[in-house]
Amino acid sequence: MNTFFRQYLPKWLVLVFLVALAARFPYFVEKFYSRGIYVIIRNIDLFFLRWLPFSAGDLLYLLFPFWMIYRLARLPKNNKAPFVEKIIWNAVWIFYLSWGLNYYRLPVASRQSLELNGSSQTEIAFVTESLIDSLNRLHLALQPDTNKIIPLPTTADMKRNAALLYRNQAERYPYLYQPYYVIKPSLISRAVSYLGVTGYFNPYTHEAQYNRLYPVAFRPHILLHELAHQTGYAYENEAEYLAWQTAVENNDKIFRYSAHLNALEYFLQYWHHADTSRWKEYKNRLFPGIRQSFDEARRFQEKYRLKVDLSRPYHYFLKINQKGKGTESYSELMLYITAYYRKHHYIR
Repeated sequence: MNTFFRQYLPKWLVLVFLVALAARFPYFVEKFYSRGIYVIIRNIDLFFLRWLPFSAGDLLYLLFPFWMIYRLARLPKNNKAPFVEKIIWNAVWIFYLSWGLNYYRLPVASRQSLELNGSSQTEIAFVTESLIDSLNRLHLALQPDTNKIIPLPTTADMKRNAALLYRNQAERYPYLYQPYYVIKPSLISRAVSYLGVTGYFNPYTHEAQYNRLYPVAFRPHILLHELAHQTGYAYENEAEYLAWQTAVENNDKIFRYSAHLNALEYFLQYWHHADTSRWKEYKNRLFPGIRQSFDEARRFQEKYRLKVDLSRPYHYFLKINQKGKGTESYSELMLYITAYYRKHHYIR
């Protein structure tokens, strides 16, 4: 313990001070880190790792516990604790250097002049109905039979189109540009399914991963969400919004459909708690083929639900890095979409 205080406590205090300093100066984080240091580190990693058909980050996650056990077994007893402390220290500072400081960059809302004030129930109802109408229209365009789910392209096509959508979007929002948009199937899809994870971003290798077991109708949106993290947006609510905005401001009907499907799920959850009769009314307005996708997601969640809530560690990780907000930060997509509708005068 004395060794820890002597060697690591000063370093931790310096790290905490630098992170707190970064939180106070988002403009400098944006200019020198998010648009500078992070871009260089990310591009170098992706230049080499984009050629691999599997996730190098997932492989590291799988092998790391065995390496730790092997190293600890070979170390003398009095050296085990310092070794673990060193690993934790390296993991934390590399995390902030390679990606974590993006939590403190300029917010998307301020860059796009979005007013994230409290939305009235009238506004939420307007957006809910707009999403339902858009989904029904898109479904008819993609699948004339309203009782069937829409046909979807291959995942390879989805990945190519997701990258194309971001390149198109970067013409309007340059901060979304990157030379390589790299997203791969998760090697641990079954394991992360029990955590309720549909996709994730590796801050050490900068690869984005999607859960290949999750219902495919949501996959286009999941790809865009994880690529938003790859472009350097750390907050879940911002990644959800950028994925939705990128889809709706482009002409790919599949991605617009998936983005609206994902967004409507949040609004329906709101109505399920706020007004059950309205929730039933809104669900019944959806075509049966659309409801099938929601039912698939519900069955998936039930299949992988555990008696022990393993998602709590992830919730607390988000609370530490996202200004006290945990997994509920995802649901703030409602605020962003409502603000988007308000900004573009769809809401009168």
